[in-house]
Amino acid sequence: MTAPHGRLGNNIAAVLHILYFADFMRLKRVKFLDVRKSWRHMAGFMPSLPIIDIKPEGPSACTRNYTRKSVPPHCAHPARQGYGAHGYGNGKWSGDVCFDVPAVEYHRVFKQHMLPFMTSDCKKVIQTVNQLGPKSLLIHLRAEDIYSEGMAGKPGSRLWNQPPCAMYEKIIREGGYTHILVVTDPKRRHNCIKWLEEHPMRREGVSIEMQSNSVWNDYCTLMGAQNIVVSDSSFAQTAAIFARPLTIHMFGFLFYVAQNLFNCKMGSETKVLAYKVPNIGRAVTDKYPQTLQGFTDFQLSYNWTGIVGPLPCGSEYWNPQKQR
Repeated sequence: MTAPHGRLGNNIAAVLHILYFADFMRLKRVKFLDVRKSWRHMAGFMPSLPIIDIKPEGPSACTRNYTRKSVPPHCAHPARQGYGAHGYGNGKWSGDVCFDVPAVEYHRVFKQHMLPFMTSDCKKVIQTVNQLGPKSLLIHLRAEDIYSEGMAGKPGSRLWNQPPCAMYEKIIREGGYTHILVVTDPKRRHNCIKWLEEHPMRREGVSIEMQSNSVWNDYCTLMGAQNIVVSDSSFAQTAAIFARPLTIHMFGFLFYVAQNLFNCKMGSETKVLAYKVPNIGRAVTDKYPQTLQGFTDFQLSYNWTGIVGPLPCGSEYWNPQKQR
């Protein structure tokens, strides 16, 4: 596998894609080329690993009788570079993925092939956060790389796929959560930070804390969640898959479902609940200008009574234009 292109969430997704492929095809070993580049964003979460051995059950797909027909259709992309003298080749992370894989399968592959290598520091963070209990809720707020006029000018962009702040109030009140931990980037540009810090719920017995630690610490914090609100971000969504919490709350469409690993198929132990703003495209056009200020007004002023949900997560929340 060549070096992934991206930051922590994307790189972890890339590693999980190829580990799933190797596990599914009963391959024996995954070799990571240019380890320093491949793993540099994962420092603190996992050490650099030039090789991960799979130890498959049953005969490997790498046999003398190999043909392209040996690869099932949903995994044709990872094998698109063909099988050569040294095995399969995997290129850019966002293109070489198996499609329609249940997210719970990525959780299984993570536990089997990555968890044994996780750092002790990360495991300690996960344990500490998990002890907050079933009435705790972790919220990931994404802002640093998407709060821009360019993003605001596109109603269907990932900026407009971030929820109004009132959604968090709706989830907290209806879920009866009493300990809220908000994880966000160090610049703390997100509109909902101050909104949450000043919210009357804090005077009603709801504890709300903000966290912006190192990248790996924030990631491991999300992995300890018993309940989580994910943003439209591979960082939060991959962490939620690894955590496999009691409840995952999401807003709007799931962009890049295949690449980000996360989908509604988390197994019977985890509820995935969806929320949406009705006719959001029309609301953006009619009431909220397609500017950064318009988006700010949308996040801060939209009333929680107008938010629909929780709804059972299904394929209607996958953006069909962003899958392949």
